Amino acid sequence: MLIPVFLSAQPDIARQQIKELKNGVLLVRLMTSEKKIQALTEAGYPDKAKEAAAEQAEENKEIAEAFKSFFDFCRVYFFYSSASEEVKSMKFSGNLMGYDLEPIGVVDPPVTVFYVAEFGTIEQTDEKYRENESFRPTDSGGKEAQTNYYGSPDMGLPALLIRDSGFFQLRDPFPYYVRTYGSLSAVERSADKSVGKLNQKLSDYYQTTVK
Repeated sequence: MLIPVFLSAQPDIARQQIKELKNGVLLVRLMTSEKKIQALTEAGYPDKAKEAAAEQAEENKEIAEAFKSFFDFCRVYFFYSSASEEVKSMKFSGNLMGYDLEPIGVVDPPVTVFYVAEFGTIEQTDEKYRENESFRPTDSGGKEAQTNYYGSPDMGLPALLIRDSGFFQLRDPFPYYVRTYGSLSAVERSADKSVGKLNQKLSDYYQTTVK
């Protein structure tokens, strides 16, 4: 069993973050596959480029529908990855979209506090995870306890992630991700299930830490 080791102030930070998210906005970053589409076009495969664009558009539509149907923790808007720098600089006009993925000119009420969600890969953090103590032999023939530390056991796995407004991945104990594969299965979770699970985790954490 791996036990997370936290900095003492981190629970207070996570509590503040969940309050901010509840009263703020979650901006969902959608991929565009621009590089892939451009590479296929330049390589002389226009039909495959169109197919890749259509597949990405359908995936984005499914994600938007999943948030519309299964996420009610806070207000949600969407933006394309190509507008990441504008969003980071809080230039929202024309860059944010509603559930229909049509651009919104004026967001009302205005977005003042936001977090970012996306389907991606869990990144390494500076948190350490402590395994249960084990024992090793000593030179004198006895045994001594030892504790080994590891990085996050889920690092590198595909997931639905939450980042802060600077696009930095959040940290435990904030429930900042939901794996998009079941823990004991190679079967990928649908966008509906991943979004629904994230909504539940955020709601549960809010109930236990704020209310």
